[in-house]
Amino acid sequence: MPSPATLIIGCGYLGHALARKLLEHAAASDTPRPIWATTRSETKARALFELGLRPALLHVTQPLTFASLRPALDHPAPLDVVYLVPPGRPSSRDAAAPTPRQTVVGGIATTLKQLRHAANLRRLVLASSTAVYGHQPCPPNAPLQAESPALADSPRARLLLDGETLWLNANDQPSFANTGAAFHVLRLAGIYGPGRVIGKRAVAEGHPLAGDPDAPLNLIHVDDAADALLAMLDPNRTPAPIELAADGHPIPRRDYYAAVAKHLGVDPPAALPPAAALDLGIDPARLKAASHKHLDPASTRDRLAWQPQHPNALNELPALIQPATP
Repeated sequence: MPSPATLIIGCGYLGHALARKLLEHAAASDTPRPIWATTRSETKARALFELGLRPALLHVTQPLTFASLRPALDHPAPLDVVYLVPPGRPSSRDAAAPTPRQTVVGGIATTLKQLRHAANLRRLVLASSTAVYGHQPCPPNAPLQAESPALADSPRARLLLDGETLWLNANDQPSFANTGAAFHVLRLAGIYGPGRVIGKRAVAEGHPLAGDPDAPLNLIHVDDAADALLAMLDPNRTPAPIELAADGHPIPRRDYYAAVAKHLGVDPPAALPPAAALDLGIDPARLKAASHKHLDPASTRDRLAWQPQHPNALNELPALIQPATP
């Protein structure tokens, strides 16, 4: 009997971590598990193949490229889908490049249309961002859990929320509901890990710290994010429509960036008042990234029996940062 399979749409940084864990689980159980992974680059496709995956070239904003998913959609056993396509940012250099709305809303709509051709869909998880919770300081607000209402107070957050709504609405479409397919969203805090330390380059180059230095950073290690995705795909667990993955240990931005500077061997960044940042032409949307909120993944931990193995990013920085060479 064919084994269940996984399709990772948009196999980038987090997708690679998820794929490695899927491969490890399959090897440990001695059960082959086909894993399809999409990318837009032929070079990256070759790297995915060397990792042991089945690569497919796909641009979610180009419907004709979905023909590459035919082998995955025709798989005769249960197929789980993880959608990890980032929204991207507007391009001033390439007028033909998709806009973030075309990527998020258009890409999800096109993907859902194509997924209707699959007969054995099981769990389908969209990776989103905790940015959709907006600015909800704690106190006076309680820490935010998966069930907390979204307060999308920036264009990017509203766009992400539109994508979530489109994805979750598929649960009510007969073409999916009649097959038993279940659509879920995992809202992720800021992802860091090997090769990705948030703010490292800016600190190394001596840039000031824009926004409120006391605003908390909510983070999650890439391996913990991948484990949360695995838990959501586990048929023995029952995720809610929306789940939240964060390490549960928000760090004041001032402390985080001072720690990055310490491990780089440079001076900590000076705080730049918001008004001064605006005078320098810094996009106000960047300051929104420092919105006050405290993320608590407790309810998700309980439902998924998932526990972050890297609960404090400050403890991980020494192994992730190489000091600057004099």
